[in-house]
Amino acid sequence: GLGLFAGVEHEVGASVAPPEIAHQLLLQFDGELHSSYVSGGSFEASFVESLIPGVGMAANSFLPLINARSVMGSIDSAGTGDGPGAGAFSAYHDTTYVAETPLEAGSEIFADYGDNYFRGRPDEYGMIPLEQEFRDADAIMAKLWAALPPAVKDADKDDAIGTEWQPFWDTIRALVVDDERTYNALPSSVSEIKRAATKGNPRTLDWLQSNGLCIDTLDEDNRAFRRPEEVPLREGPLRLAKRFYLFPRSKYLVKLSIDTEGNQGHAYPQEVHSQQLILNYCCGHKDSSMLLFPYSSTSSFVNHGGKEANAKLVWTNEETDATGFHKKDWMERRPKELLQEGRTGLMMMLVATRAIAQDDEVTIDYGPEWQAAWEDHVVGWSTRHDPLARHSLTASELNESEDRIRTVFEDSYESVGTACHYRYDAPEDEEQGGINVDPDNEVDGDEALGLVYDEPALDRLGANLPWIEDQAAVWRDHGGRRTVSGDNLIPCKVVGRKEDESLNETLYTVRVFNSRNGPRHLDQIPTNKEHYVKDVPRRAILFVDLPYTSSQQKEGAFRHEIGFPDDDGDLWPQAWKDVLG
Repeated sequence: GLGLFAGVEHEVGASVAPPEIAHQLLLQFDGELHSSYVSGGSFEASFVESLIPGVGMAANSFLPLINARSVMGSIDSAGTGDGPGAGAFSAYHDTTYVAETPLEAGSEIFADYGDNYFRGRPDEYGMIPLEQEFRDADAIMAKLWAALPPAVKDADKDDAIGTEWQPFWDTIRALVVDDERTYNALPSSVSEIKRAATKGNPRTLDWLQSNGLCIDTLDEDNRAFRRPEEVPLREGPLRLAKRFYLFPRSKYLVKLSIDTEGNQGHAYPQEVHSQQLILNYCCGHKDSSMLLFPYSSTSSFVNHGGKEANAKLVWTNEETDATGFHKKDWMERRPKELLQEGRTGLMMMLVATRAIAQDDEVTIDYGPEWQAAWEDHVVGWSTRHDPLARHSLTASELNESEDRIRTVFEDSYESVGTACHYRYDAPEDEEQGGINVDPDNEVDGDEALGLVYDEPALDRLGANLPWIEDQAAVWRDHGGRRTVSGDNLIPCKVVGRKEDESLNETLYTVRVFNSRNGPRHLDQIPTNKEHYVKDVPRRAILFVDLPYTSSQQKEGAFRHEIGFPDDDGDLWPQAWKDVLG
């Protein structure tokens, strides 16, 4: 991250920045990515990572200091359906970061990147402890702390008793801990055992005004975001800095042959040939192998306004970049060199080209090549589109329209599965709702979403259903974000349904499975057990597209990077135009 600071006070649970669009990336990517479960995108493919602008990329992360966590937003119907825009927009909206602890003005915001971010980068970050390792270390510390004599517990940093007990502490760490990350989570010195993690000293607002840039002058509806007493924006800076992450264009092409061997009964496609959806949110030039992804807050919301646009992008200079973030010499370097930097160093400003009143939408011109590509796409779509053809509802559309969910005994849904917000806690749940599974029929991860029950399986399930309804674990509401979150979103199959008149609500019984891309620090359901949960409310069940079938992976969906108007043609440096023909 770059370092993100609160400009005002935030209470626990308050949003620290505008909600963002989350972008799901297929295949292994090198970059500032998050575990896909954070945004609810873990079912898009066998391997998915999320790119979340704003707080998700600009804030630093260190687990002991985390004071802001993401709240999974909605998976809505943007970019779904069968219109020309199908598959051209991310459906993952409203990912929000909220304060985990009270934040005073000037406090640095530390975000949770998810364990997978650090686990996948041992060469860059080393074996730093993650959530599970900190929990293990806490358990070890509690036992050791109880065993230590009062003199050691009360030792000051330079106390001789602390020095005397150091060899004992070193021996305990070496003997008790055999995991490097857990070992690193424990204090190295006896004198540090009692020390609480420092949260850092807040910066003054004057310091932030002089050394930083405001990143949230727009809200999530693409509109000029101003305080009521302020006058409409005149021509000039909107004070929205757009920092860029660099990607090679080759990363955006996805060609996959899906391994379906041994997965009979699972409705997956044989092949996927598409481009990453995030291409539509990047700036680029047809003659360049490099693409720029703007990751400042609300950058993904600025739409194409064509000739009617009221804002434009310009490169920052000494007057507009108080941080010195923008590396001017990068404008003269080749993409091959820049892509090896492994860091960001480019920044533009969003500038008003005419007066913009509060609540006016802010738009820019994506350039003539983008406009021509879109018009060609619409023409091609209209020739292929059959208005009488039957359109299967997507998961996003079902989430908005389906109040009553069918069970596996009723007509099945096409190309979608169901996932439930549920946290399996061992040993509390391992004795409940479990039926032994034949080792040859163990199902887990992505396979569970596409699981199809044949007639014999339905007969067995129906015969066992009374026992299941009686013995199933009861769904627990942990409260707010801790319940309805991406951490707890796992595949499930709806096997029963009942009406609860006292709650005036429909409750469901489900079989739940582990998620392949879920957080590793949570307890896992034994794969040799069928685990069932009852009294699950509708709000805890989500329709999800089967892997490789969502609108964003639709073959022929519109894809084109954001360009620049003809009169701004010199914005893309000549040195970056490295593709001939």
